[in-house]
Amino acid sequence: MCICLDCSWIQRCTAYHRVEKEHGVPHLNQNPDFIPLNPQIHICVQEVENSWGVEWDVRGCNSFQAK
Repeated sequence: MCICLDCSWIQRCTAYHRVEKEHGVPHLNQNPDFIPLNPQIHICVQEVENSWGVEWDVRGCNSFQAK
């Protein structure tokens, strides 16, 4: 699970912007200006019904600040 959903920086975060891009979803902010410290992005490749999918989640970040 992506910890960004519980972080107060989510609207401005460049790491979450990248996760949104990889998931193909609309961005919360087109021009994020916050660069997080040491985001740890977990990338999981999985096969689903003869097709490959990729799941991106931020699992750790030194800038995490709970909402």
